[in-house]
Amino acid sequence: MPLEQQILDAIGDNEMHGYAIARRVSEQTGKKILPGHGTLYRALGRLVEMGRLTDRWEADSERVDAASRPRRRLYRRTRPAAQQQEGDGDRE
Repeated sequence: MPLEQQILDAIGDNEMHGYAIARRVSEQTGKKILPGHGTLYRALGRLVEMGRLTDRWEADSERVDAASRPRRRLYRRTRPAAQQQEGDGDRE
């Protein structure tokens, strides 16, 4: 399965940051190794460009540990991406 589809499956209806997506992909595929950061973030960028994901920077009000880490970019599937995935399941 292409990484882009694995990412969409991992995110589901949630909003997630890159590391959480990588962990979920790893869990779902049964691999003990996370996708490489360069590979993952290029795939996330392609999905945003294709309109399958939206992204935004985490707001300061959402950061409970703001002093200890930088803001995270959060990703969410778009409605058309969710509908496309549901349609893909109908073909199997």
